[in-house]
Amino acid sequence: MTEREPEQNEASLEQLAEGMRRVANGQFDTKLPDCTGGPYRSIIRDFNRMTDSLIEVEALRESFVSDVAHEFKTPLAYIQGYATLLQDDDLSPEMRNRYTKNICNATQRLANMVGTFLDISNLSRPTARLETNVFSLDEQLRHVMALFMPQIERKNLSYEVDLEEVDIDANESLLENIWVNLLSNALKYTKDGGHVGVSLERRSRQAIVMVSDTGCGMTKNQIRHAFDRFYQGDQSHMSTGTGLGLAIVKAVAKKHGGTVSIESELYRGTTFTVILPLKQTR
Repeated sequence: MTEREPEQNEASLEQLAEGMRRVANGQFDTKLPDCTGGPYRSIIRDFNRMTDSLIEVEALRESFVSDVAHEFKTPLAYIQGYATLLQDDDLSPEMRNRYTKNICNATQRLANMVGTFLDISNLSRPTARLETNVFSLDEQLRHVMALFMPQIERKNLSYEVDLEEVDIDANESLLENIWVNLLSNALKYTKDGGHVGVSLERRSRQAIVMVSDTGCGMTKNQIRHAFDRFYQGDQSHMSTGTGLGLAIVKAVAKKHGGTVSIESELYRGTTFTVILPLKQTR
């Protein structure tokens, strides 16, 4: 038994070296046979776990590239199509203005998407510095709510705003992005005559913000994937967004050391709860 051990060890070491060469060449699906014993058993198991992770990362990368290409395809097609139509010398001034406006809209959507991608990329970097300042969170929520009042009135929605006075040390612009995304979703999926609500309370050293609606609600599968990038549970709204809003909400909350959760019942409504840590501000 002791005479065969060196051969087994040498074989395991050679397999490990060959596996590392394959991974270095991009063969992330490389797997090594698990050893029942010997000094390299734990190393080989860690190697196999590493390749499993690399496969997941590669799948996410391919999915991201595919999703980005898909999102860019529609506005680019609009720009190309209307630019081609503008080459018609007999085009009326009215039609020329309309086509130009459509090109500008498609270009703006592309610019917005690029900005969103950069925001997510920056938020995902652990080393990214978070610039913060102390401000009134309740005042910020009132301001965002006011921005949506024309839409609330147009849809004849009832609303409730219940806000405690809370100061927070955070990135003001990024937090505003959370509330804009959540309220935008609430209004989008709530039918005329429905109800939306925003509440804020201080609980110990945390700020608890809840955004609720009486909209269409979500299935368990939609809740499970709601924060995935590019996920759009309601296919009827595919043309109105990128599917990145909730991904940004989660990324911003996480960057501030907070969390976001969903409670929803199909056809009865949804409540998003954002919990943010509070430093001693006053």
